[in-house]
Amino acid sequence: MGRAEIRDRTTDMLGGAAVLLEDLSPALTADDIERRVARMRSQPDFREASSRQIRVIGIEGGPEGWSSAAVLVRDEFRNYNEVDPELWQRDMADVEWDLIGQALRQPPSLSEVASFSSSIAATLKANAYVAVFFSFLGILVYIWIRFGSLRYSFGAVLALVHDVSLTLGALAVTGVLASGDGGLLGPYRIDLGVVAGLLTIIGYSLNDTIVILDRIRENRGRRRMATPKIINASINQTLSRTLLTSGTTLFSVLILFLEGGSGMRAFCFTLLAGLIVGTYSSIAIAAPLTWTQHGKPGNSASSGASEPVSA
Repeated sequence: MGRAEIRDRTTDMLGGAAVLLEDLSPALTADDIERRVARMRSQPDFREASSRQIRVIGIEGGPEGWSSAAVLVRDEFRNYNEVDPELWQRDMADVEWDLIGQALRQPPSLSEVASFSSSIAATLKANAYVAVFFSFLGILVYIWIRFGSLRYSFGAVLALVHDVSLTLGALAVTGVLASGDGGLLGPYRIDLGVVAGLLTIIGYSLNDTIVILDRIRENRGRRRMATPKIINASINQTLSRTLLTSGTTLFSVLILFLEGGSGMRAFCFTLLAGLIVGTYSSIAIAAPLTWTQHGKPGNSASSGASEPVSA
């Protein structure tokens, strides 16, 4: 490049290319140019150039906005000084000319805009409460019909209330432990992603609970009430299935939490907390609540489950 003010600052970018930008209107800052080029570099058409390094050098204007600038590009995996000039022209110069040209012609875009008034926030909160309430009500009626006893319904719903309450508590704790926005520990606020996570946990935990309750009903047979021995045997028979299913799901959600990006993190954290407490509640809360002291203690020895069945 013939401009001395640029040539003297390109020593560490040798083997690359320089694209001169003139008459920029409106003027752009160096950060604006770098962001536009980086966004365009992530597009499928320029995937092969995604790892190249760039530097913007202002020529005319100032830090508030350059009307003329040079974009220096270097490929850290290949020094184009050591290859045929035609290869440099085809793989470096032409590609970067098209990429930077398209990047500057496209209008800037906002990745996210969020503005909520207090009334909208209140409406979202009320809708979340209504969604959770009606999900609980539907579950109560379904299990009552499915198992023919309100005891099973109340046990399942109380376990779900336990799951949602502790999950919300875990979300609140992130507000205390978090060091700032964007970290793994949040802080996480109640939004549509968290509400979706809570409803997902309700469905997942309910499915696990129904498996155990159904095994209790099968082992109970014609008896009117389940005895402690029947409940204990039913939990043991389904324990391996519960732990394997929850463990596999927990591992998958953990990977998504770590690698899925900030947009998925609140949803995944809600699932992580809910999976842990939901697995516990299905075993230690919902199942024991099916037992009643009105059964005949004398029958407990003879009313145990038959030989354990693999879950």
